[in-house]
Amino acid sequence: MDLNIRKALPTDLTSIVDYYGTKGDTPFDPFANEDLLRQVVDLNDLIIAEVKGSFAGFVYFFDGDHPWFEPEVDKFGHIMEVHVKPQYQGKGIATRMLDYAMEDLRKRNVRVAYIDTGANNVEALRLYEKMGFREFGRTIHFKKIIV
Repeated sequence: MDLNIRKALPTDLTSIVDYYGTKGDTPFDPFANEDLLRQVVDLNDLIIAEVKGSFAGFVYFFDGDHPWFEPEVDKFGHIMEVHVKPQYQGKGIATRMLDYAMEDLRKRNVRVAYIDTGANNVEALRLYEKMGFREFGRTIHFKKIIV
């Protein structure tokens, strides 16, 4: 497979939004809106995968200091989005993009990285555990039917 993993360019944003579409869970999800994406996402924190020159997926991450959920950690990385187009899934592309992100975070002197997913996303859970991530906390979602 002719796979290229690299930092995003401004010209990649259209491919991301076209793929991501209306998956955004809020009206402010930058990956569903190219103008918003341009404004709020640093291209240094966005990784693109290409197979034979065609967009195959992306990873978005950032680094920060003292996360609210574990404030004793000084510098941290948080991987927020991991997406691989369906036709390219199961080929190791997400692993390669995450490896790229981890190396980038190492260069930023980050020693702790976080990632999260839904409890039913079995593929993501397997991938993250394979990559060495370990569960350390849980979030519970509540719902109320309004009648």
